[in-house]
Amino acid sequence: MFLDESTTSIPFDAINYLAAECNYGGRVTDDKDRKLIKTLLLDYYNQETVDNPNYRFAPAGAEYTVPSC
Repeated sequence: MFLDESTTSIPFDAINYLAAECNYGGRVTDDKDRKLIKTLLLDYYNQETVDNPNYRFAPAGAEYTVPSC
């Protein structure tokens, strides 16, 4: 229901919250580790990964890119 009520096309904030707080957050007890997980997921859950087919998850030269459809 939470995702269905979103006004944006892809609710990245909600997805980040569900993955970082609900999924991993239940297993991670340290608040600094939870904050790190949320920050790391921002590299993967963002509009640029959808808009830019050449988006890289690592510095230039690395082969970690968005898979083609």
